[in-house]
Amino acid sequence: MITGFARLSIAASAAYVAATEIQGLLVFNNNTYKSHNWHGTFIYWGILTVAALVNILGINFFPHIETVVFIHHIAFFFVFLVPLVYLSPKSTTSFVFANFENAGGWWSNEVSWGIGLLASAWAFVGEEVKDSENVVPQSMVMAFFISGTMAFGASIAILFSVGDLNTILKTSTNYPIIQVFYTATQSKAATTAIISGLMLTRVFSTFGLLASASRLTWALARDNTFAWSSYFKHVSGTASFSSSDVDGRKVDRGYVIPVRSILLIVIVAGLLGLINIWSTTAFHAMTSLSLIGQYMSYLLPNTLMAIRRVGSKNVPYGPFRLGRYGLCINVASIAYTVILLIFMVLPPYQPVTVRNMNYAGVIFAAVLFCIMAMWISHGRRVYEDEVYLRSAEAHCSQPASVALPHRAKAHWIGSPSADKIMVFFHGGGYVKPATTQLHLLWNIHEALPPSSSICLLSYSLAPGAQYPYQLHQAVLLLKHLVDDQGKEPKKMILCGDSAGGNLILGLLSHLLHPHPSLPPLALREPLLGAALISPWGVFSTSAPSFTRNEEYDSVNGAILRKWSTYFMGGAPADNYNQPFLAPGSWWSQLNGVVQELLITAGTDEVLLDGIAEFAKTIE
Repeated sequence: MITGFARLSIAASAAYVAATEIQGLLVFNNNTYKSHNWHGTFIYWGILTVAALVNILGINFFPHIETVVFIHHIAFFFVFLVPLVYLSPKSTTSFVFANFENAGGWWSNEVSWGIGLLASAWAFVGEEVKDSENVVPQSMVMAFFISGTMAFGASIAILFSVGDLNTILKTSTNYPIIQVFYTATQSKAATTAIISGLMLTRVFSTFGLLASASRLTWALARDNTFAWSSYFKHVSGTASFSSSDVDGRKVDRGYVIPVRSILLIVIVAGLLGLINIWSTTAFHAMTSLSLIGQYMSYLLPNTLMAIRRVGSKNVPYGPFRLGRYGLCINVASIAYTVILLIFMVLPPYQPVTVRNMNYAGVIFAAVLFCIMAMWISHGRRVYEDEVYLRSAEAHCSQPASVALPHRAKAHWIGSPSADKIMVFFHGGGYVKPATTQLHLLWNIHEALPPSSSICLLSYSLAPGAQYPYQLHQAVLLLKHLVDDQGKEPKKMILCGDSAGGNLILGLLSHLLHPHPSLPPLALREPLLGAALISPWGVFSTSAPSFTRNEEYDSVNGAILRKWSTYFMGGAPADNYNQPFLAPGSWWSQLNGVVQELLITAGTDEVLLDGIAEFAKTIE
């Protein structure tokens, strides 16, 4: 979602810069023209409309447009460079390489330089690329060397040709580059032609940025990430074209176009343009996510990769590896990104006023808060449901889910009419969904007899739902299977790992000693069995195995303490939420509710000692 907002901001920013450059040319060529914000907004809307038409109606020509744009990009470099080198007055070498202009009012030249560095900090986007794991990195390297070399050359040429800084900066066009070229060419027609070429580059980039933002929006809608996702994940027809297959035969192919997502991005970006009519400062504040959002989305996976490397964990490499230099490069890129993020939230000028304040940090914090609220209230459950549907499709199985009271939901892995049932309670500290375990459960199901199925409880997650909410849902599921579907307890096995094991023990405790705040549940016969895989049965982290195995396990005491706090929500410990604390007498009638009990634990787990003590208690 952060990247989605960033892509929207980038598309809006590119269109806005092109629109205001057109305004600058109007001011430059017509002394009677008075620029207004609403003029720029209408031009901005026009550019967005053209970009939408190209993405929808002109999609057949999009690859050809991109080819033309690349040729324009290379050719325009020389058109841009020649007038500066041969026609403009030349600055001295010391002015270009030794002089430092701190026009931002900052007390430190280093801070001012860091803020100026942001002009060269932009993002690379790769969308819908065949063989992307190879092509995108290659394209990034090529773009760095080609565009980076050209940008460096153009920067040096501009610095040598800039002339008097005060004259350049006071231009009425709001674009000093227009004045630079007019000083060089002394021709309004030539200057207009050159700046028009620069403006067309912005317009062309809007086409690709809109395609990127709309397809990311479509992908988020496909995963039911936001409201009305079912509407925006729709794709419209195909625009057909002819192509040759590997045998040289002509075949009809086509593009599937996410028209609704394209229109959504255009409409939202267009609404941002209304803000510009009122205040350009407010518009820039709303589009300030274009950089901070992109770099934050880069920082997170880069940091996780570095942590995984430091932890000597298995890293699933793609086709490119940096070998022994990989960690150093990860750390260097993290440091560079963090430095950029710091400067991205600093105001560009001193003293700070309402008009020159940098609102990027405030806007980003607001967007991040909204995203977190969406995830807690909606995203976690919807994401799990979507992953379940896709996993069922991948295994050629008909998905079947059942909604129960108390916001409980169960997913069937296999046929709901099966005779023998494994009821699975997933782990994850009560805070993580079951998405990572679905693939494992499908593999288990494939190894089971045809008459067997797995029923997965999708319980509500903490901290949004706290004890005994999940236990209530587990009781409702078991009651539904036995009373409503007529499943025989003697043909049912309960299975759960970590927090799922905790939930099973709470459920068995409820069968033995009904919880005072939960509906009663009585079985006509004992369950066939229960399998507890590394059950998390006590929340204390003082056992020696936490110290002994911390470097080997994927979780540690600090993480488990945080998760248990989310789950408990201030509730006191009891024999249902921390079943390892229950005395042996609590379990004396266990054979009356379950025939067999299996408990497993790994030798390198932090939970090992607590599990071993519990096994002795119930022997």
